[in-house]
Amino acid sequence: MHRDVKPANILVGAGDRVFLSDFGVAKELGSNGTTRTGSFVGTTEYSAPEQIEGRPVDGRADVYALACVLYESLAGTPPFHRPSELAVLNAHLHAPPPKLTKAAPELPAALEPVVAKALSKSPLDRYASCGEFLAAVRVAAAEPRIHRLRLAVSLAILLVAALLGAAAALAVRSLAFGGEQTTIAVSPPPPVRIAAPASLDGILIKSKDGRTLNDVAFYLIGAKQYERALPFARKAVRRAKPGSLTRGYATFNLGYALFELGRCDASLGPLHRALDLEPKWEGPYIRPWIKSAERCAKRGASVQGPSRSSGGQRAPSPGR
Repeated sequence: MHRDVKPANILVGAGDRVFLSDFGVAKELGSNGTTRTGSFVGTTEYSAPEQIEGRPVDGRADVYALACVLYESLAGTPPFHRPSELAVLNAHLHAPPPKLTKAAPELPAALEPVVAKALSKSPLDRYASCGEFLAAVRVAAAEPRIHRLRLAVSLAILLVAALLGAAAALAVRSLAFGGEQTTIAVSPPPPVRIAAPASLDGILIKSKDGRTLNDVAFYLIGAKQYERALPFARKAVRRAKPGSLTRGYATFNLGYALFELGRCDASLGPLHRALDLEPKWEGPYIRPWIKSAERCAKRGASVQGPSRSSGGQRAPSPGR
């Protein structure tokens, strides 16, 4: 245990290597085998409720303090910051964890329950260790493979392009046939022909930008339209820059869409490649899908994939 995790005790060295310093409190308390029950040892803004109340503490108090540091790093202020020290102590003891996404709306929504769990009043409800907390944060931070605003802008631009294409087609038809409507006894083309230029998938698939193509695949996977997502995921893999995160995410999306369609043998290749392309800490998320695809391929039928509940708010799909 450290017992005094706070920004002032965190040093960042070359290559963003982080060091935790000042183990004076831990050394002092450890020398006589006491936890100083009945007294308060720590820094007000980052102390767990059990510390404040002078109760016995363990490593989960450090989890709480680290969550306070993370919250401050992301939101700009400690989670229970108040005008006075007494008010801060009272907030630690009684106030619910503040909404991280309210303070910083651009952050992944999946971080919200992770930070809230680490800031639980009872140590029994927190993560068992800082390592477990860190692993949960990494998974949650990786959830939104695309920024919601960027996806909305991309789709809006492409939709406008589709509408302009439809308008241009109608204008050309009007110029070609408008002046002869009274003399030509020919029925107009069926409505479906007029609407054809506005086929959104047809326009979207023409994009040469890997990120945009993967955004569309992600959106369609989220809507469980796996067949429609396939061509976008395939082209995103080809168009994404080699070695980029987009290439890894698109490769996973391709494998996942194939898996959901019951094409388990075909899904194994992309899923294995995604394991190599994505960051190593994504491995614990990707490997269960590979195992499910292997079981599916062995049985010759689709099987249920790994549970999505453990990965934070990855729903409606694990597409990225």
